[in-house]
Amino acid sequence: MFYHLLKSHPEQFFAHPLITGYWYYRVELEPEVFTPGFMFSNLPLTRHLLRRTEVAGMRCYDIGTMEGVIPTLLAKRGASKVVAMDGINYTSKIRLVQDLHGVSYDYHPNIQLDSVPGFLRNKARMDGEYLDRYDYRSDVTVIAGILYHVFSPFHLLGYARSITRKGGVVVIETAAMNRNDWAMLYNFNGAGYIYDWTDTWFPSLPLLDYMLRMCKLQPLDAMWVPQAQADGLVRIAIACRALADTLPMEGEDLMSKSTYNLDHNIFVDTFGEPERPDVPFTPSPGVVLRPDGQTCDIFATTQRRAAHETTVDEMVLRLSATW
Repeated sequence: MFYHLLKSHPEQFFAHPLITGYWYYRVELEPEVFTPGFMFSNLPLTRHLLRRTEVAGMRCYDIGTMEGVIPTLLAKRGASKVVAMDGINYTSKIRLVQDLHGVSYDYHPNIQLDSVPGFLRNKARMDGEYLDRYDYRSDVTVIAGILYHVFSPFHLLGYARSITRKGGVVVIETAAMNRNDWAMLYNFNGAGYIYDWTDTWFPSLPLLDYMLRMCKLQPLDAMWVPQAQADGLVRIAIACRALADTLPMEGEDLMSKSTYNLDHNIFVDTFGEPERPDVPFTPSPGVVLRPDGQTCDIFATTQRRAAHETTVDEMVLRLSATW
């Protein structure tokens, strides 16, 4: 209903608090007229990796969607089912963005992270979309801009794997420390705040790589940009393949034995997955692979590949955008 004011009463539309108030993303409302959102240099990283992912005909989840830039693009590329979720309620903005782009997808606000797996499982059952409790998982999952906000990054990565079926693709985007050790920096004094008071943990890139593989996520590609708030802080997006097992490298004995720990099977729930073909993904040129020829070495890739050069069109959602 609000969307129709854009044509019938544009002065009311552009003066409305929904338009003039806070927006996370900068969204085009009419040619070269945008919402007052931010132009984040990390959004292009997620978009770049999703361009390399086959999403047509796929079930896709976007966790932490804000105003729905990613699910809007997924829907425009022909995803068969798109579910967008967030812990806050931006329903009016989501509806406007959907109307602007002529797309439809499921949006669920006020869903906290610990509730995500159970909510998606119950939703699929209520929608009559599966015959057993294990067939609710996505083909493609996006979790961007959340990992460094949570108190338990390991659990979030485990949830990402739990809601994605084996062979699917998970795109994780986060802030991290570009240094060659296995450390988790706790932001105790606020020196690295990206958004005031909400940043908690910044993993080093080797540790992030390890955590992904321990959560049955195989890194396939990684793109990065520098982040100015703290020395060595970067934003990085990583495309991962969901695996049946953990992926330890030589000498990583703790990971090899991690599934003996009962906690591992609680937050990485992969029981009863159906067998389906891998979702196609094409790594970008310059990715550094480990000896297996398939697994991206995240830290080595950031050292040998220059930072992604972002463009304005990648940092905003234009009406003409298809990616």
